[in-house]
Amino acid sequence: DEQKLLKSRGKLFLSDERLVSLDNKNSNFFNIKKQFKKNIKYNIFPLNRNSIKQKNSNRIFKKIKNYYTISILGMGMDGHFASIFLKDKEYKKMINVKQKPKIWLTQKIGKPKVKRLTLNLSGILLANKIFLIVNNQPKKSVLLKSLKQKNDTIPLAILLQKAKKKLIIFKKNI
Repeated sequence: DEQKLLKSRGKLFLSDERLVSLDNKNSNFFNIKKQFKKNIKYNIFPLNRNSIKQKNSNRIFKKIKNYYTISILGMGMDGHFASIFLKDKEYKKMINVKQKPKIWLTQKIGKPKVKRLTLNLSGILLANKIFLIVNNQPKKSVLLKSLKQKNDTIPLAILLQKAKKKLIIFKKNI
């Protein structure tokens, strides 16, 4: 049972976060806490501006490597995930799995249009399991298109290629 695993020895790390307060409805931390209620609050590691400091990011990646970790990712209609957008000026670096794990501060992007913190794909791939949440029919269509894509013009296509052995696609309400 995933809940028992998370409580006993697992850690839930946030792959990305909008730079809003953690109690804001647009915060991933807020929404995850709300979704899971209080069951796993001590095992959630939010990202904040201090996360991008080298010593703090090293600590985060060490935890990711040393514990059983699960990454829960959503996706956008443009095929972005974890605040990795094709239109971001650093996209090629963030999606490149040859880069060492890193936490990026993005430009103002997405909806809402705010700066974000995100792990690059190399950092996300450190997780033992990666859950991709697909919660409506249009996103399912983006997923199906991404499964056929072989280049890097849809971020989700790269994730699907690189994380296939760890990836669990959760289709909610479709």
